[in-house]
Amino acid sequence: MVVNGLNDFIFHKCPNSVKTIPICGEPGTKYLVDGCSFINTIVKQTTWVFGGQWKEIKEKIEKTVAGLLEEGCGAIFVVPHDEDKVTRADLDQIRVGLEFISQHNKLPTSDFYQSSVGVYVFLGQVLKHYCGDKIEVICSVADYEFEVAAWAKVRECTGLLTDNMEYVVMNTAPCYLLSSLNLPAHTVTMIDRAMLTRHVGLKEGTLPLLSCLLGNAHMPPDKLKQFHRKLSSGLTTIKDGGSAKLNPVLDILPRICMYVRPHTAQFPMLARTVFNDSERAGELEAVVGRYQLAEVEEEGWLPGGAPPEAPLYNVQVYEDVCARQRSCTSVPFVRDLLYSYTYEQGCTVEYQPKTPSMTLYQPIRQACYSVVLGPNASVTENCAGRNTQTVPCGELRGRVDLAAASGEEKKWGVFVECLGVTFSAALAAELPTQFLGLCCILNYWYHSEQIDLQTWEVDALIAQAVSQYAKDVPSIQRILVTVVNPRAITLSAQFARGVEAVLQTASITGLPLEPLLPHHYFDGRLFSFYYYLASQGSTVEALCDNDSERVELFAFLKMVIKEQNLAYKNDKKESRRSIVPEYESVSDSSESEGEEEKDDEDEGVDVEPVSEDDDTVFKPPHYDVITSHHDVITSPHDVIPSDKEMASPDEEVPRFRQDSTGSAVFELARLAMQAPLYPSATVRTKRLSDKENHMTNGGGPLAKRSKSVAD
Repeated sequence: MVVNGLNDFIFHKCPNSVKTIPICGEPGTKYLVDGCSFINTIVKQTTWVFGGQWKEIKEKIEKTVAGLLEEGCGAIFVVPHDEDKVTRADLDQIRVGLEFISQHNKLPTSDFYQSSVGVYVFLGQVLKHYCGDKIEVICSVADYEFEVAAWAKVRECTGLLTDNMEYVVMNTAPCYLLSSLNLPAHTVTMIDRAMLTRHVGLKEGTLPLLSCLLGNAHMPPDKLKQFHRKLSSGLTTIKDGGSAKLNPVLDILPRICMYVRPHTAQFPMLARTVFNDSERAGELEAVVGRYQLAEVEEEGWLPGGAPPEAPLYNVQVYEDVCARQRSCTSVPFVRDLLYSYTYEQGCTVEYQPKTPSMTLYQPIRQACYSVVLGPNASVTENCAGRNTQTVPCGELRGRVDLAAASGEEKKWGVFVECLGVTFSAALAAELPTQFLGLCCILNYWYHSEQIDLQTWEVDALIAQAVSQYAKDVPSIQRILVTVVNPRAITLSAQFARGVEAVLQTASITGLPLEPLLPHHYFDGRLFSFYYYLASQGSTVEALCDNDSERVELFAFLKMVIKEQNLAYKNDKKESRRSIVPEYESVSDSSESEGEEEKDDEDEGVDVEPVSEDDDTVFKPPHYDVITSHHDVITSPHDVIPSDKEMASPDEEVPRFRQDSTGSAVFELARLAMQAPLYPSATVRTKRLSDKENHMTNGGGPLAKRSKSVAD
């Protein structure tokens, strides 16, 4: 979300408003950090296209927070509740880029579209669980930009660290450029709002009106073409690329300022001049009021919007849901279901999948809808702002006796019901905690007919999770991926959507979220590396670095993933899909076909590691020679010694840590009676969207942000 051309004007026509100052100029300095700008800066420093360098992102988050605290600054982080909207230009770039990768097996350019699947949720959870005792973390509820500015004002922050120039024209804390933050030099760049207003000859309180007449997300430039055409009459055009073109800011802005000065609060006359319609004065006044944060002046302000009229659920429940989302105790999911019966998902980078991830995980979401809204409701699902459909709530499978369960057992029971997990609770209890999310997703994939999956692809996913290189960021960064496969990118993106589904399910059941975060069990760089090795026929032993403990852990995880609990065989006598048979070793094997089938049936058997002298040891393919080769891993047998610290499957590890935040707000006991957590939705009435609620009630959040990119 940007103000049309304001960046160019500030840096080219008003450089005196840009000042470099010390980060912590005085005691008590407290910054509010724009989480969207913060995570985008971090993601740009990683090869996100491989599916997410989660450990690397987590480390960068922690280092930045530690650096701010070392400067003596307090910090409040506000993280977005939804994903960035994707423009048509982004989608075109994705299509062209994936076609290039499919033909050349390498990235097209360094600026290839960076997918942001789950990154905002991950940011909030990392800040809460790993930095929460030192900083304050807030997740937005309805309108991210509005809430960032509002919290900076309510918390009386010294400044707002952001790269979004929209905050410069809002009545909030002074703006500091996050991209200019230099912790080693102890400096940051400030945008002096007072200097800017003096330069254009306006009062500081008139900047919101100026932004509306320039064009912003809530007053798009397309609606202002006629007004801008009037103001540009008689102006000399400038040359741009050989054609005459008028710069809408550098040329028009002075005239807009001259027009604003005498008509600051005369909205009917402004609407008549700008839109040729005085009845749109209310629309213009509402947007100006939003930028002035008039709503925040009210005592006891909290974001989220008032519940719709005649709510179908207890208002206290809605307020509790908003509070849990604000505190990052749950991931953003339930509030939109309660408020407007909607679910929105952003763009996913997928190349010719059998089933898009939006459809792949729909059964899980439908089960979650049933838990929250009841089986008779329906939810409007929206994918990337384009594909919209209404789906009914699903029915719980009834495989778990919820009536006999209580407490943690009931939470786990609902979790299993929604995800369709087919491995037993006993196996889940034996799992090392950090691999539960991995096993839930791959178990769902393995028994689903909606995804084409080969055994060696499952092996690659398990191998990257148990890899000795997964232990820390330096080890991961030494991996060199020279072959990029579009299929690996697709699986990585769909896996990230699976993580999202698991976290959403855990949120409605009240299970702890931290053990399910993806940095515990997935890294996109490692997956691309092992995907290529497995596709070339690498043995399981080679994928596990010839380490007996890793081979044993690998076999146990694969057994859990393929497990089909006997209690579920009433409706699943056999797996609903067949996996491609195990690939053969790259070397000649002396085993008979019968012996291979026997080994395939018994996944839990310990496998002896292959000796270094054995001819069956995997020979890594040739990789390009690069400089500083001692700092780069090109084979699973290079440099790093085997790590014996990996948890053994025989070690009893609790499935979850105790959640210090207490039980979920949802009354899971009602599930035993096949009743929703909230009163029946059969009498559902039309819900107001956030934008409609704002326009009709004169307050509340407006529409969510979108990029201002011309189609």
